[in-house]
Amino acid sequence: MNLSDPDGGKPKPEGLMNISNVGLQEFTENPFGAGQLTIDGQQFSSPSTSGTAESVFATVVVATANPPHFAGHLYELEFGLTSAIRSESTAPSTVSWQWQGRGLNEGQAFRNLHAEDSTATEGTAFVENTFSGRFDLDKDLDRFPLEIQLLIKSGTISDGVAKAKNSTFVRSVTSSLYRRALD
Repeated sequence: MNLSDPDGGKPKPEGLMNISNVGLQEFTENPFGAGQLTIDGQQFSSPSTSGTAESVFATVVVATANPPHFAGHLYELEFGLTSAIRSESTAPSTVSWQWQGRGLNEGQAFRNLHAEDSTATEGTAFVENTFSGRFDLDKDLDRFPLEIQLLIKSGTISDGVAKAKNSTFVRSVTSSLYRRALD
């Protein structure tokens, strides 16, 4: 086969594309907690506080998932979202939290990935929470790049504090469809 002319000189119908390497690709991104290695393997993003406004969410972390060489729509999207939450107060208190996501191709707004949840904290020890599972794709979350964020708000006068764990992941399956125009 002549590599400079893979079709062997055969005429090419106008307007057709040569489609090659069609299949599915899986990609897992762990967007938080990279840095120094630890003895127990647990790494976190930098902690962020909510402020004391009880009705206002504050952004803790934002990450973008944009795997190389992915083209086309997602077929499956799975999240494993782990946060560690605590209060600045030594008294029992509650901190509310929520993970959100959005697609960046058309500038969509963030949408909730789950209902708002609350964590009761006692003292200043962190409490870990995980939301995980496969996500129903829709027009706002059906292709890369994706952005995810963790929000918290305090339920008391004291600040809430949260950080995202290195085990947090976004797993996707998409087509690896590459096209080239036929000459």
